[in-house]
Amino acid sequence: MDTGNEIEEYPITTAEFNNVLVQTSGQVGVPFFIVDNSVVPVWPPDFAIVGDQELTLKASTANMLADEMAYHIQIDTTPYFATVQDSKTIVQRGGVIRWQPNGLEGQHCLLLAYSTR
Repeated sequence: MDTGNEIEEYPITTAEFNNVLVQTSGQVGVPFFIVDNSVVPVWPPDFAIVGDQELTLKASTANMLADEMAYHIQIDTTPYFATVQDSKTIVQRGGVIRWQPNGLEGQHCLLLAYSTR
């Protein structure tokens, strides 16, 4: 943006007058929205030591009003996801995604890494 009007614009004289966006109503400015459809793990934190056998993984979508989408969640005991312990695809609208993974019974503590996409 050239708020100080220091950059010479071409064609000279004409271009200097087209730098303001005006809506058809006459209001200056135009609404501009960027929507992010990503999902972020929120509970438990990465590499947490978890002792709860009724563990519920939670992730949050960036857009709480997102349309229904498929979210794939994986759990592993390493950060490289070379030996995925469990995975699930959850189809839902935006918001908090919850999942209780299988195969954690009998483990008192677990080094946990999980990803979402």
